[in-house]
Amino acid sequence: MVKILLDPSMYHPHLSVAQECQKAADLGYEYIELSPRADFHEWHHYPKVDDAEIAKVKKAMAATGVKIWTFNPVFNWSSPTSRSGRRRCATSGGCWRSPRSLRCR
Repeated sequence: MVKILLDPSMYHPHLSVAQECQKAADLGYEYIELSPRADFHEWHHYPKVDDAEIAKVKKAMAATGVKIWTFNPVFNWSSPTSRSGRRRCATSGGCWRSPRSLRCR
């Protein structure tokens, strides 16, 4: 079955992820994509989101019925130097903590 997701990136400057769940519900969507955003997981940076924000998003998902179906990480996995590459791979694990908590597919 095909699922149609809202990419809420146009709302990132004005809405939190929890508010984007409500916006998606208002627009008739059941699913959204969690694309890179400054307050959650920014392009090529370690995620900034904390447990309190994840709890807010979970509450919004439960209240609206909207699910975060996809997670779009953008992270530099490699480097010209082996030391930097190992460090990036070691810290990239934080990228996967929030989508697992939110049950992203």
